[in-house]
Amino acid sequence: MDSLSGKGICGALPDAPGNPCFICNGSQMTRTRASTKRKKSLTGATPTVQSPAADNAHEPPPAANAIGCSVDLLTEILLRSPAKSLIRFKCVSKNWLSLISDSQFSRNHSRRNPRANPISGLYFYNRSRLKSVSFHGEQNLPSLPFFDVLGCHENLTSIVDSCNGLLLCENLDFDGKEFVAQYIVCNVSTQKYRVLPKPTGNSARWINHRAFLAFDPSKPPHYKVVLVSYLSPPPYEINVFFSRTGCWKKVFAQHTCHGPSAYWNGAIHWVGHENCLRFDVDTEEMIATPNRPLPKILSQDKIRYLGECGGRLFLIQSRSRKVLGFRILELCGTLWGSFQVNLRPIISAFSEIETTFEFDVLSLLCVGDVEKKENFTLVLAIPGRIIAYNLHRKTCDVLCNLSEDDFIERGRNGFAYPFVETLSPV
Repeated sequence: MDSLSGKGICGALPDAPGNPCFICNGSQMTRTRASTKRKKSLTGATPTVQSPAADNAHEPPPAANAIGCSVDLLTEILLRSPAKSLIRFKCVSKNWLSLISDSQFSRNHSRRNPRANPISGLYFYNRSRLKSVSFHGEQNLPSLPFFDVLGCHENLTSIVDSCNGLLLCENLDFDGKEFVAQYIVCNVSTQKYRVLPKPTGNSARWINHRAFLAFDPSKPPHYKVVLVSYLSPPPYEINVFFSRTGCWKKVFAQHTCHGPSAYWNGAIHWVGHENCLRFDVDTEEMIATPNRPLPKILSQDKIRYLGECGGRLFLIQSRSRKVLGFRILELCGTLWGSFQVNLRPIISAFSEIETTFEFDVLSLLCVGDVEKKENFTLVLAIPGRIIAYNLHRKTCDVLCNLSEDDFIERGRNGFAYPFVETLSPV
């Protein structure tokens, strides 16, 4: 996988204020805060007499010894740490690696931290090659863990969905008559993956269906994979994989889905020209809700983005890829609210960009209160760059550069797949 890096989103995803800094030494850890005060030099000491303070400086404080000797206390502290920190803590010692890698610890951490972690980057396809961009300036996002182990071919393996830190991947195999899909759920943060058994019926044929992933971090560790057929006449076949049992279940619906999807409020959502569809993953029902006259929902090819952000569902649509202004629609209950976006400041920021330019919406981010517009940032692909555009300040941060012939492909489920650091098992 090729990676693209830049300076990151400046100030977009700050560390939580007031968090203590943990200094690690082997299996011991002390809690301290950075200080700007200078240490005073010791007085009365001679070259042959060492200060008692200097002797004690090399000894770990009692608190560190207590933590290092108590697995329960160490576990309790680590369970309160964010997933991003825990992934790095694996390098402290073999004991820490074993503790953090334990599946029971992962489940407990997910239960104790039910809210989804912020998006740290995006995976996308550029001329059929998987690439990535980090929001924090890292050189690389993690690679797909199963690629080399399973002997996958680059042109026949792709990410098809992402949900709260887990990726759903599709590996195609030709059986002599047609392509058959093998689905894999993976956590690139922990480099763990699970190869799903092949479904039966219409869902066994790759050309007949689309695949979606549903994972709620507040209800770990289980997830569901949903295959929806769309070529056959109704009733449409839907196959649901349960990670708890490792089995598929077949249900039927009178409606089928088209266009990008988003997992929100316990259901997979699609927005259509005439109605909105949602598949409730608990009741296993496909529910259609007719659209209201206003705001007018455009056809599928005009939908630029559909996704969850800050616990809300957002829709971006425009009649052209060259418009300089559009509205972001927000689903509030059963009604759509909206706010205006102006892209003209991007032209001022990059003088080489034409007054009308094409763009693709890769993601919508919100840091803080979702009610405040100043907390929103759009991640856009524009000619030569991927940028983070703050809607309130109207400022741009370049996340990475693209060559003139780079082309970000629109997949079955949008232009990009979010990367979220999590310990959730698969």
